[in-house]
Amino acid sequence: LHDALPIWLPDGRALAADAAPTLHVYDARTRAELSEIRLTAPQRFSRLRASGDGRRLLMLLSQTMVGLQPLVDLEHYQVIAQLDHLKAAVFAAQFFQDDRRLMTATNDGTARIWGAERGALLNTYPDRSMWLSSAAIDPTGTMLVGGGEGTLQFWDLASGRRMWRARAFGDLIGAMHVDGSDLEIGRAHV
Repeated sequence: LHDALPIWLPDGRALAADAAPTLHVYDARTRAELSEIRLTAPQRFSRLRASGDGRRLLMLLSQTMVGLQPLVDLEHYQVIAQLDHLKAAVFAAQFFQDDRRLMTATNDGTARIWGAERGALLNTYPDRSMWLSSAAIDPTGTMLVGGGEGTLQFWDLASGRRMWRARAFGDLIGAMHVDGSDLEIGRAHV
């Protein structure tokens, strides 16, 4: 049995992680296992985030755990980087800019932008006054919005400058998603 929920890629591959920890890659049509990627750290991964083109995968630890998050090359079936969030738990991740960039949001109130090819940290967007339970990139790829504890933060991606802060509602923000020009926000269930 695999601990992480499986995900399916547009090309017909299915991915799942187990407690070993090993990432399993399957051909969903033939049911054949294409690859096993053994990970070095004994971590428990609960979420998988794939790039839209199916070339990269970020493996996320359980939201109660901190540690390195493996970035996997799904063309060559190897870990290409271990993203270090400096002892913070990652709550959200999203590939953007034609899957060349990766955004993560953490419980230390910091959003980070990484290069998806090699996993290099490109920029940080800190706000130590709250933790980020979710974040999203706007459709133009110029603004980052992060939320948690009922407040939204808006940053300019190029400069890293926080543009404004707005109260969303009194509850914790559980998820956010940009759909066209709309920002959809869901409340966390605790």
